[in-house]
Amino acid sequence: MSLIVFLVTIFVSAAIGVGICKFSLNYAERDSNPKFTDIFSGFSIIHKAVGLYILLTIIVTIGLFLVIVPGIIFIYMFSQSFFILADDNNKSIIECLKESSAIMKGHKFEYFVLTLSFLGWIILGMIPLCIGLLWVVPYMNVTVATYYLKLRDSYNNNDKIA
Repeated sequence: MSLIVFLVTIFVSAAIGVGICKFSLNYAERDSNPKFTDIFSGFSIIHKAVGLYILLTIIVTIGLFLVIVPGIIFIYMFSQSFFILADDNNKSIIECLKESSAIMKGHKFEYFVLTLSFLGWIILGMIPLCIGLLWVVPYMNVTVATYYLKLRDSYNNNDKIA
């Protein structure tokens, strides 16, 4: 029974994760209109979402077991994979990982500082019975989506120039 619950949790987490990325991207883009149904858009590509989720978990776990530092580097290297999948459903899992690695080249520390900047907000949001996280988590998601859009545009512009 616990195995079934574990598998359902993986499937739902992966699909909702891609959906939240899609919603955040639509919210972050000025000309786009986010819809509540975007949150469930990951279910239409659940096989890719689950595959990406499992592959990322394996890569990061192996990196953390070898020495902690490679696992942390892998976390930041592949941090944009779900946004890439949400942005373009036609890309394969490997393409999402490769593109995330490419656009994060030279930006890992910058992204680390961005995520670290939310630490105070998270602690503050947890004080009143975690109610504050209802505002902090969406703010974080849209901020990271905006960061992804800037990285994507910068990467696409540099790719066209080269």
